[in-house]
Amino acid sequence: MEQRIRDIIKRETGFDISHKTRKQEYVELRSLYYVILKEFGYSYSRIARTVSKDHGTVIHGINYYQNINSKQLEKLKQLIIKEL
Repeated sequence: MEQRIRDIIKRETGFDISHKTRKQEYVELRSLYYVILKEFGYSYSRIARTVSKDHGTVIHGINYYQNINSKQLEKLKQLIIKEL
């Protein structure tokens, strides 16, 4: 499932979220990835292992997602969930 979500994100946006950068686009898409996996019951540690991060980074990313108001990200989230 993890790879499928990453593939959909890359297909729809052109961004590879495994790329190590702090550019805003990547940060937002990684936070979306974290939120989707969390909604599917993944633990913070399990999500972190899929992207070689620690659980604190995942928690921060999920909190970050909740604070941004992006209709584009919400549409992408719905598309990903629908395709899964």
